[in-house]
Amino acid sequence: MQTVLTYSWSQVDQELRDLGIQPGGVWKPPSCQARTRAIVVVPFRDRFVHLKAFLIHTHPILQRQMLDYRIVVVEQHLPPVFNKAAVMNAAFLEMKSRGWAADCVVFHDVDLLMEDDRHIVCHGVNATRRTFHHYGAYLSKWNYTRCCGVTIGGGFAVHPSHFEEVNGFTNYIFGWGGEDDDFYYRVLRHHYKMIRPSRILAKYATIPHVSDRRNPKMRASKSKNAPERDGVDSLQYTLSRYAETEYYTWLLIDLNATDLMYEYPTPIYGQLPGKCELSPTWVSVDVNDDDSCRRECEERGPCTAYHFEKRNEMKVEDGRCSLKSDWPPCGIDSLLIAQGKSNEIDSSYIKGVDLKLQEMAVLYSAYEADCHKHDTSRLSSSPLRCSQTCATDDRCGAFSYVPGHPGTCWFKSKCSKLVPSSTTKSYVKRSFL
Repeated sequence: MQTVLTYSWSQVDQELRDLGIQPGGVWKPPSCQARTRAIVVVPFRDRFVHLKAFLIHTHPILQRQMLDYRIVVVEQHLPPVFNKAAVMNAAFLEMKSRGWAADCVVFHDVDLLMEDDRHIVCHGVNATRRTFHHYGAYLSKWNYTRCCGVTIGGGFAVHPSHFEEVNGFTNYIFGWGGEDDDFYYRVLRHHYKMIRPSRILAKYATIPHVSDRRNPKMRASKSKNAPERDGVDSLQYTLSRYAETEYYTWLLIDLNATDLMYEYPTPIYGQLPGKCELSPTWVSVDVNDDDSCRRECEERGPCTAYHFEKRNEMKVEDGRCSLKSDWPPCGIDSLLIAQGKSNEIDSSYIKGVDLKLQEMAVLYSAYEADCHKHDTSRLSSSPLRCSQTCATDDRCGAFSYVPGHPGTCWFKSKCSKLVPSSTTKSYVKRSFL
């Protein structure tokens, strides 16, 4: 499918004007009762080429599927750095406050185009089934193979009550990436099942784009907030503009940047006093400050935690950053020692545990042993990647990994026998225990 699509607004009008679309991008079947009322939320930032292609492509599909729908394009005005998750939360709140009835809410990236409309939007979504339906799993840019382990990015459909139960998206991730992984773990914590349609039907073409220089890699804030306490029910925003255009409803949102953006923007780390003395250091680097140390950890593959220590308080540029790669990072014994010695260590502390790893610790039990049932093997950069892949496969009950040596994961359907080992760790899904 051709994915480089450029249309003028006159071409958009020419393609859509005879489809009976009402102002605001609203349509319903004229001669029957629609099986589903859907709100399609499209987060947007300066990609008009994508938006025009999306409208031309999507309206006819939704009509052929006989949906009662509204397309809502939500755009962020301030601050300059985009917060995709927060604007999607804002669109959901506007849906509720304006009384737009919906049995299904679809959150959909503007650069994805469905290739086969036998893939029925919102099929299976209802209040009684505890499911989220992921639509962005098989993309042309990844050769229609699953990408990135646990993500729910690209697009998904959900019943409004279920979205509220998981408290929507986090509001504290600015820039590119991160919000979909965080949301996936919210889904897991509330024991919802992730449904992904067949790859034969659920293929999406991706429209190429140039990265926005104003929208850097993920930056976020307020690490003190527990994931569940931040979300759709805590978002503060201002609706700057509202318009019902010919083919979509437009929301322009201002976020409270003072509340959401802090000097050290990182919610994915939890702070603990002390030092991981029993946790081996993977890499040590000289850095100026704690924030630079955190960035080193974010940008290096298997880093799971870090510790910054000021070596000379009289010099600004004299610090040591120790990066950790074990998993779970700073094991239980290390943390106890760290807490016990924290008063003896001047200007040393841990900003330790990656949120994703915390969630994996909830899902798995770890053993210093080898699980004797080798089903399949796969190269992986870290135990985290292994656990993410296993978490999304119902057939995977456990995996084994050699700490400190990124390489091969051994995935198993179950552990028939755990053999003590000083070199190998096995992680067994708690649901399989």
